[in-house]
Amino acid sequence: MTTFPNLKSLNYDPFDISYQLISFVTSPPSVFSSILLELHVKVMRVQDFLHLLDGRFNQLRVFNVKMQSSVPLISKIYKGKLLNLRDFSLSCTLKINFYDTVVVPLLHRMSNLEHLRLYFHS
Repeated sequence: MTTFPNLKSLNYDPFDISYQLISFVTSPPSVFSSILLELHVKVMRVQDFLHLLDGRFNQLRVFNVKMQSSVPLISKIYKGKLLNLRDFSLSCTLKINFYDTVVVPLLHRMSNLEHLRLYFHS
């Protein structure tokens, strides 16, 4: 983010044949942007994308996330509203068991949502 201070859209969504995923196993991300409007990422786990919705991208309007693992190892769920988020997509190719505990509270934070896409294996 420091290299591109005017970046408004980031698509870090490698091809499906690639296993390049964002993960914050060792430490939470230290990146912040007050102007990023659109983010497309592939992450390893639930807490990886929740870290990205903890207020560090407070102007985010579009967030598209593909998750590799369905194991919820969540220690903290952020409670702040995501008032600017208008378009949210969450997909996981594995069966999830955290819909009620993670997804529903997350959606309650998105009061101005206009487009919602959820793709989970059943």
